[in-house]
Amino acid sequence: MAHFLSGTGEPLDLNVEDMLRDIPDFQGSVSTTLDGNIPGWEAEALAEYRRTGKPVALVQQTGWQPMSATPDSSKDWFYAVGSFHYNTGAKIEVRPTSPGAPPEVTVTYKTHVRDRYNWDHRKGTDVPGIGYVSDDDLQRLHRTGLAQEFDMGGSSRNRTRKL
Repeated sequence: MAHFLSGTGEPLDLNVEDMLRDIPDFQGSVSTTLDGNIPGWEAEALAEYRRTGKPVALVQQTGWQPMSATPDSSKDWFYAVGSFHYNTGAKIEVRPTSPGAPPEVTVTYKTHVRDRYNWDHRKGTDVPGIGYVSDDDLQRLHRTGLAQEFDMGGSSRNRTRKL
């Protein structure tokens, strides 16, 4: 909110590592999405490895997924960001090991988050210690030049899974 009220409109970096740690449903959704995609990505990479007989590195990406922090999951992220979108980019590598042994398959992935800090007509939120704050009132601050909406986003660190 302080960044919105500063009126700069400059993009804001989000700490995706903290989001993954603090919003259990977010970490769970990332894991579930990866678990659903990795078998197909692995099969594609192994097929290419078998076809060429050479190491393979395929880059894949999940689609953008909606996610929301809730007051029950993380009050801080609920009030700071609310809803956002994420995707996960991955590199699937297949490398030979010893002769006759199956190849080594590794997935290195990173999760990206993006959102627009803005306000929706006819919505609002109860804020402890303040009361009900309507999005229409916050939109009015933007329209009159007293505050500025902005983009925000960030990326996690690389993580690795050996398959």
